[in-house]
Amino acid sequence: MKIIKDWMYAISACKKYGIKWNPWFGLKHAQASFCYGRRKNIIAINPFYPNFKQTFLHELSHILSFTRMDNKGIDLDLHLADFHKKMVEETKAWVFGKRIMKGDFDSSVAKSCLQSYTRNHYAIVCSDEVTSYTDTVYKCLSKFD
Repeated sequence: MKIIKDWMYAISACKKYGIKWNPWFGLKHAQASFCYGRRKNIIAINPFYPNFKQTFLHELSHILSFTRMDNKGIDLDLHLADFHKKMVEETKAWVFGKRIMKGDFDSSVAKSCLQSYTRNHYAIVCSDEVTSYTDTVYKCLSKFD
């Protein structure tokens, strides 16, 4: 029953913000695709994905944030090329989800996702810095409990 409730929540959120949702996506990950101009933004996540609502809200936050930046004329590719700005964006997305979900949010999932996401940037930033950053994000998320 929770899956149906979460599914309906995702449909209404996508309708509200004019986002296309692809529910028939793989179970291994989720993604948000921001489209410049008049094309629709897309969130691709399967409703049977573990922690569906938490991850959906994370991706929704990215779309809303990218839309705001695009409206202000900020070059997203240049902005997100900076590792620290990208990690701040990821942190904002997890905090957005945590604020909406309140007690149902699992901070350990957010931390593990952030750690796996940052592994791609080890060539840019040393692993100690990434670990300290993810620990800081985890502490920040626990303040909202």
